[in-house]
Amino acid sequence: MSKTHSESLERRVVVLGANGAEKTFVISALRGQTEYEIAKSSVDCVRTTAEINGRTFTCVDTPGWWRNYSAVDTAEYIKRKLVLSVLECPPGPHVFLLVVRCEAPFGGQERRAFEQHLGLFGDNIWEHIIVVFTSGEGQKTKSIKEHIEGGGEALKWLVSKCGNRCHMLHSVQKGDKSAVTELLAGIDEVVAENNGSYFRCEDRILEYVEEKRKADKEKAASRVHMIGNMRKMNEKVVAYSAPELQLLLVGWLESGKTFARKTILGLKDIERKRTNQTSRKSEEINGRQISVVDTPGWYKYMPAQYLPNRVKAEIQRGLTQDSKNPHAVLLAIPVCTAFQEEQRKITEDNMKMMFGERVWRHTIVLFTAGDMLGDTNIEEHIETGAMRKILALWTC
Repeated sequence: MSKTHSESLERRVVVLGANGAEKTFVISALRGQTEYEIAKSSVDCVRTTAEINGRTFTCVDTPGWWRNYSAVDTAEYIKRKLVLSVLECPPGPHVFLLVVRCEAPFGGQERRAFEQHLGLFGDNIWEHIIVVFTSGEGQKTKSIKEHIEGGGEALKWLVSKCGNRCHMLHSVQKGDKSAVTELLAGIDEVVAENNGSYFRCEDRILEYVEEKRKADKEKAASRVHMIGNMRKMNEKVVAYSAPELQLLLVGWLESGKTFARKTILGLKDIERKRTNQTSRKSEEINGRQISVVDTPGWYKYMPAQYLPNRVKAEIQRGLTQDSKNPHAVLLAIPVCTAFQEEQRKITEDNMKMMFGERVWRHTIVLFTAGDMLGDTNIEEHIETGAMRKILALWTC
């Protein structure tokens, strides 16, 4: 496509990167904002438009992925939002800014994660990518060349794959106009190299994503209707309210169990370290004593039979912590990672091995990291992967 006059006065940019890469900072810097907040990665595609040097700049912020996790481990709704981000700036983006945080290591796992997530868009994305390194206090004296040379082979591969197009922005140097000016010039160079054309995502990719999203929305609507009918049937059931409620939290490592306990009990402080021992915390809520027992996690990718006996024993100890049996078992599952057939089997096997078949009669699935869903409702997320099979066990 040849560059028209209207195209020359417009730049459309999609900003990609892993969680914590400071994509929002990059967009703020481009817009000339000297005051900004280093925010969490966007959970939805967020489009902003501004006039920059006489041009209209449209920037689309996107959800991030976990830096060293493969695309298979990324929740389906996040991958769909990534692909559909190209539709947020029609007819398509001129440039993708791939934001990479300098302070975090970039090795083989990171290389595979970046390659797989960018591969969601198709092979021709690479000629439209500029790598933007973001750095804080510890990196502000390093040049971009020094960072790449000392970053290892995986980082050199990434920069080479993007045609050696890279820039650096220091988040501690607010209002660094020279670095922003260089980045804007780099965007113009990419547009010129591509003869003014914009990125076109293959029709088959967009059609597949749209079809899957539509199908999951329909299934989710049916699920909502079914749940509504179940609630009507149970309206006459008299609820039992125990004077003291005992809850047991279980799940894989880093599933958000400890944060969930903090939320349930309204605790202000939380220890940000791995739970190695079973522990109980209690608070009075609405005149009733609520106790929540946190437990160590099992391995998300390792079969139950390989769980160390000491970890197994510690989790099982939660059933009788302080000689009190739980009224309900809360199975924590984060919404921000994929839940495929492998995770379903490992979860089922761990629950059965530690608590027996009847545990499902007392189990509630607790979705954690819910703030990362954005505009995706939980019913749609359930319809992706193997989540439905776990929920089916609850009704057995």
